Amino acid sequence: MSVITPVRTGHGEAEDVAAIMAGRTLTGFPQEQVSSLLDFFRRNQYPLLSLRGRVESEEWACAVEADIDECESRRAEYILVRNAWAREGIDCIAITSGGFYPPFPYTSDNLDLLVRREHQPKAVFILEQLGYVRPANSDASSKVLFRKLRGGLSVSAIHLHAPAGPDAAFYEDAIWGRARPAEDDPLVMVPSPEDVILINAAHALYEHKRFSLFDLERLRRSWGSSDVDWAVVEDVAARRGWLDGLFFALAACAQIERVYFGHTTAPEPLEQRWAAQLTRWPVVRAYCRRLLRRSDVALPFAISPAFSRLLYCRKLLGDRNERKMRRLANVLRVLVKGDRA
Repeated sequence: MSVITPVRTGHGEAEDVAAIMAGRTLTGFPQEQVSSLLDFFRRNQYPLLSLRGRVESEEWACAVEADIDECESRRAEYILVRNAWAREGIDCIAITSGGFYPPFPYTSDNLDLLVRREHQPKAVFILEQLGYVRPANSDASSKVLFRKLRGGLSVSAIHLHAPAGPDAAFYEDAIWGRARPAEDDPLVMVPSPEDVILINAAHALYEHKRFSLFDLERLRRSWGSSDVDWAVVEDVAARRGWLDGLFFALAACAQIERVYFGHTTAPEPLEQRWAAQLTRWPVVRAYCRRLLRRSDVALPFAISPAFSRLLYCRKLLGDRNERKMRRLANVLRVLVKGDRA
């Protein structure tokens, strides 16, 4: 039984998107409609290179070629960093990759790379040697943004992650044992299906506070896989205090998928479990029901910052890997500084 009742958008965007995603080639679109579709996929950070030939239009073809150039440029900068780190014995995982084509996650504003905590100082030193700089007001936290500039323009932006402090809740040490090289790009280390679900659900809900089409695609490509060990997924989320957030994110995405594609690929027993478990948290369930009954369901799908912050504070308080006083300190940090949520 569903948690919420899906609604249709009031225009043909959902139908067009569903057709394109299903591999159909659309023809006869006026330029204005092609531009609108391109804007939709860009706003949702969806890799256009994977949609080559899906719309018969010169504008579409040019946009795809420009997207390919962008991917190749950003990947080339990544390879320079990846190889420099590898020479010093430093591995990295492209943590927001879904693992499927294209595995290199080039469409986000910056490239999220995870290194082991003991390698962070050397990884930072190498980035700086390669010409990367970080904002003057950045601290020595476990997640720092670096940029490489050329002619005053940013040619590469890397968000360096190392599992330490509250950030470790989403990148446990076990991620290294489950990661593997991408089939389509062996130079890109990608998370396991379990970690794809955990990381992308967490990023969308707690950090970005919205679900994009690409977030949905990464989740639905994983939740239907027979390779997913759901016991691992739920155990990590439960121990780190965000099982309610995980179930909310998955249930919400299943319903958003139903709106845009007319059905959900989430296996029925899983969706029933997410719905049943949400009844344990009345506030979460009530928000989930109200949210997707809106008449303006669209992607990217925004989440209330206040609700995201509430879930994140609940996560910090429920984190079994932290002492009680540390949990309270982390909540105060979020409330005072506004970190993450």
